[in-house]
Amino acid sequence: MAEELLFEENDIINKEYYNVIKGMIKCSICLDIVKDPVQCDKCQHCFCSRCSEPLNSCPFRCKNHNFVPSFICNQLLSELKIKCKCGKEISYDFLKNHKKKDCQIVDYREKYLNLKKEYDSLLNEINQISDHKYCIKSSIHPHPIECNRRFLQTWNCDNCKMNFNDNIPSYQCTLCNFDLCYYCAKNTITKGTIMDKMADYYKEKPLNSEVSRSNINNVLHKHPLEYVKTFTPWICDCCKNEFTINTATFKCTLCDFDLCKNCANIYKSN
Repeated sequence: MAEELLFEENDIINKEYYNVIKGMIKCSICLDIVKDPVQCDKCQHCFCSRCSEPLNSCPFRCKNHNFVPSFICNQLLSELKIKCKCGKEISYDFLKNHKKKDCQIVDYREKYLNLKKEYDSLLNEINQISDHKYCIKSSIHPHPIECNRRFLQTWNCDNCKMNFNDNIPSYQCTLCNFDLCYYCAKNTITKGTIMDKMADYYKEKPLNSEVSRSNINNVLHKHPLEYVKTFTPWICDCCKNEFTINTATFKCTLCDFDLCKNCANIYKSN
């Protein structure tokens, strides 16, 4: 629970007041100053809301299952005066907003903990989909994508731009309406398992897109180039023109080499 703590006891200015109330504002589970306090509505013991989440009942054996926001704890906390690391004196109620918007001191510990929390969240997401036989992670999309069929709908692969009919399933992010065909999903997969039987659906796929399939060869580069969209602006390594994140590139990820569509067509090799 330490990552939620915005201050330490040494930061409290009105220590006499704190010494009077500290027994009433300590979480009965983590024993730190309570954060977002809730209380058992039978025995009145106070807990951090996060500490109470996994509880099926009050740990003090009162056989109560209800936890409600603690008005008393919030009132007691609101009277605390805290000295921020930047030197400014802030009341407890405004401390969190001050840390986010106004404080000029970079709290590297808090920054690290926030980054670690984000990393752990992404790691948990990937671990969850790795056992899902219909779900993968791709290097060209930030969300998990799932194997789906489009009923009575044609669709376009958002990577290679080829068109497909409703008999051919896609790897789709329903949140973003993003689709990948089997081959683009297979070439960019970073987590999960591609279904081998998907290949059977693609034996008679319609190829009516003006954009050629991935892995083209080009006289300007020794490796095959993959047709992908990137999440950052990029520069063509031939004509040196700059392109936005919405423009696809013919890319060699091994060498970080990019070609725009025009240069790729001009210098295309057989």
